[in-house]
Amino acid sequence: MQLGTTLKRKREAKKLSQQEVADYLEISQKTYCNMESDKSAISISQLASLGHYLDFDVMEELEKQGIVFNQNNKKGDNNGIVLHNLEEIKALYDRLLSEKDMRLKEKDEMIDFLKNQLVK
Repeated sequence: MQLGTTLKRKREAKKLSQQEVADYLEISQKTYCNMESDKSAISISQLASLGHYLDFDVMEELEKQGIVFNQNNKKGDNNGIVLHNLEEIKALYDRLLSEKDMRLKEKDEMIDFLKNQLVK
């Protein structure tokens, strides 16, 4: 389920109009409509406000979307938030693994070539 679908479901459960939610966020109804249809990005602060207003656990919903939080910044402090999309991480991992395999194959071919040169 997309985040926009979740927002729409939660809004309708509260019997709120898109305009009421947009007014709460201080944005236009059209912008909020685009959020519900996943055509517009939602900022972290807007998402936190929506979680409070529509009464849902933002972290739980993000995890359902395959997004996890690392609350440690590069220095190890807990004041930074980094979003990671699990699909992007997996794609990067797969690409790096493929590149590593290609390099190993090239090195094996070079070793075989050098061995053949030594035998001659």
